[in-house]
Amino acid sequence: MLRALATACALTALVAPARAVASTTQESMLQDDNELVYSSPDRVAAVLAQLASLGVERIRVSVIWALVAPNPTSTTRPNFDATNPAAYPAGAWDRYDVLVTDAQADGIQVDFDVTSPAPYWATGHSPSSIPIKFKKNYLPSAVQFGQFVQAVGTRYSGSYAAPVPAPPPTPTPTLFGLPLPPGLLGTPTPAPTPATRAPLPRVDYWEIWNEPNEAGWLTPQWQRGPIRLIGARHKRRITTWIEQSPVTYRGLLDRAWSALGATGHGGDTILVGDTSAKGSVSHGILPAMPPMTFLRALYCVGNSNRPLTGMRAAQLSCPTSGQPGAFGAQHPGLLEASGYADHPYSFTLAPNIHSSNPAWATLADLPRLERTLQRIFASYAVPAPDGVPLYLTEYGYKSNPPNPFVSTSPAQQAAYINEGEYMAWSDPYVRTLAQFELVDAGPQTGEPVGTPAYWGTFQTGLISLAGVPKPSYFSYRIPIWLPSPRHGPRVTVWGQLRPANHAGPQTAIIEYEPAGTSAFKPIRSVQTASPQGFVVAHLALAQPGLLRIAWIDPGTGGVDHSRIVAVR
Repeated sequence: MLRALATACALTALVAPARAVASTTQESMLQDDNELVYSSPDRVAAVLAQLASLGVERIRVSVIWALVAPNPTSTTRPNFDATNPAAYPAGAWDRYDVLVTDAQADGIQVDFDVTSPAPYWATGHSPSSIPIKFKKNYLPSAVQFGQFVQAVGTRYSGSYAAPVPAPPPTPTPTLFGLPLPPGLLGTPTPAPTPATRAPLPRVDYWEIWNEPNEAGWLTPQWQRGPIRLIGARHKRRITTWIEQSPVTYRGLLDRAWSALGATGHGGDTILVGDTSAKGSVSHGILPAMPPMTFLRALYCVGNSNRPLTGMRAAQLSCPTSGQPGAFGAQHPGLLEASGYADHPYSFTLAPNIHSSNPAWATLADLPRLERTLQRIFASYAVPAPDGVPLYLTEYGYKSNPPNPFVSTSPAQQAAYINEGEYMAWSDPYVRTLAQFELVDAGPQTGEPVGTPAYWGTFQTGLISLAGVPKPSYFSYRIPIWLPSPRHGPRVTVWGQLRPANHAGPQTAIIEYEPAGTSAFKPIRSVQTASPQGFVVAHLALAQPGLLRIAWIDPGTGGVDHSRIVAVR
């Protein structure tokens, strides 16, 4: 087999992988907090090594405010300097210190998403009617959050050496319980010198607050507005609702932006938005706000994407003049950030299916998000000639099994994530696509077994709960997608050599099994110099059959294959 592949490499023409409108540098990101934040150091080290072997370039990590803060369940703020990382409880940062240090050793970059739950002492007084799990996200203090971000930014600035506890003092020697005179036993042993540590690795990639348009991360989503009276003869009282989560988030972002700038991270990659792709048509404290509704309120624009004025602007704590410069001066992060983050899940639909709600932003509907962002920036006279960059920092598909309430089989999951990767690569505004998660999440304990609530967690992993790789594990490792899988004079094959060493050119071999035969044969070698190993080939296939990509690992000599795709 290896000889045949080598022969194919030598004899067939090379195909350039570039395409002008697509990304050649789309980063491979993965998030799995269960495995990387809440696991033992040994498990974290093993998972990072596995991610490195998969070709993951960056991990997204939730830096949970309440997980680090002192007395997070108290409503009384502790007396401490929240901007100083050394003022936090002993061991509070250990999980993150270990993670960034081990990730650096494995050549993996880190994206810190600083987010809720918040400590209770930093939240507002919530109504007694809302479930307790939402109280930890209720009107969090922007000032207190900014102080926490400053502590995080200081600790992971690249120059912070975490203090080491001083060694215990040497006990005074005694005889029959009485202290001996100094020097009686010779020269006293000097006190040991406190150990020093090397500075912690620098983190230079940030997200501010996960999914602020979801009540699970930020409440309230809406606040009651003024009562409207409608009807000419029989007036009816109608409750209006005003977008609250964008207002709260804007304040959190302002403080976080300043804190990152003050700690030397002003030139880092800093993402805003971090919105979920869908939302509810209902209004209230808890119904999720559609991302496009959230986006316009966040940027203080109306449906025309022009700056709001007057009362409507005042309701959203926006500049009431409508002058473009006023908004940018008050909220620089929203216009100067590196890009906008979105989580374009389709959940039950294939990646290319458009959503019926024009306020949603799934993967197939990214153009509406891109157009809106461009028009907003144009309204504020901010040049964005190449568009506003998009960072897709969560994405994946649940599978059945194990979740009996979804229709996506493991094989469909494997195909859907490849299709999603191709679609993201085809979009010139997209900078990264993050797989969520590595290992399926377990059911929700405390919920009735066998109910949708019990399976309300994410079974989007590449590995099952039993530790067995799913088909998606292999499709993630070597993706393949045919934009049009019909045989003919020009069949486009897209793929990626994710685990390859991209310091130099890498070669993939496309193998074909024509219908009516029973063996794959190499038909084309494809060389790529793409920093992420993307490959594209255009083939002439006269009849239906099966295709796959093969890659020889130069380190082991082993052959990795993509999944098999059909040519009709």
